[in-house]
Amino acid sequence: MRREGHTIGIHHYKHVSNWFLTPWGSRNQCRKAADAVERITGERPVYYRPPWGHLNLFLPISARPFRVVLWSAILGDWKLSLGKERLKQRLRDHIRDGAIICLHDNGENPGADDDAPANTIAALNEFLPEVQGKYDFVPIGVLYEAEHPQEN
Repeated sequence: MRREGHTIGIHHYKHVSNWFLTPWGSRNQCRKAADAVERITGERPVYYRPPWGHLNLFLPISARPFRVVLWSAILGDWKLSLGKERLKQRLRDHIRDGAIICLHDNGENPGADDDAPANTIAALNEFLPEVQGKYDFVPIGVLYEAEHPQEN
């Protein structure tokens, strides 16, 4: 993925909500996840999306030095019952300049259906050619730096 030009960010080392972690627990989850990615890719990740988007009062401190990134649309693609066609429609409804659409490539987390990622892949295989040339898909850093120029 890195060689293809994708930005690799982190979640947590284990898929646990910040609501149930101390500030040190959140920091430890981020550090362990970043260490694992760095061991594999040789590059330390910069961006962090909290599991379920769960924030807490201490996250701005406990997530340092990572840049917290959330989404503009989360489409429910972890449920098999959504289906490919409804997912494609949701993608059409939410795509716009600057959109960050949260999709899932794994159905092993609590509440997710094991086979749901197959719908996501099938929907993207049809959706992406539809929007090719209409939108530029860019790494998250391009969007983040445009929104936070003071951090560069």
